[in-house]
Amino acid sequence: MSIFKRFISAACALAVVGTFSFTFAPSNTGETKLNAAVDSNNDDWLHAKGSRLYDMNDNEVWLTGANWFGFNCNEACPHYLWSADADDCLTEIADRGINIIRFPISTELIVSWMNGKPNPVNSFSANADPAFTINADFCEADG
Repeated sequence: MSIFKRFISAACALAVVGTFSFTFAPSNTGETKLNAAVDSNNDDWLHAKGSRLYDMNDNEVWLTGANWFGFNCNEACPHYLWSADADDCLTEIADRGINIIRFPISTELIVSWMNGKPNPVNSFSANADPAFTINADFCEADG
């Protein structure tokens, strides 16, 4: 075996040993300090105990979500708002037991909002206002 091949073999062996020594090294077993904000108003909607979520009355909460597409497409607004009222859509969603809505948004649309030049809406009289003009009180009332 040539000297070069021996050198490469030794370097690779050292790299493997070095990788495993860091992988199996003991971790810091000290206590982890959390810097969580203290709730001074005691008005949180949800809080966690272990791996479970509870509402402000200590009832366990099950989160069921859905995606509302449109901001990730050429329309640049949530789908179906051109044919239905937002409050009616939210009522339909809540009636099906869904209590979380996720709005996937394309990076291109976010950049256009940041630049102050929103992409045009490609639908019938839809609103591309990034402030989401859905009534928050209505969402809370519907769950």
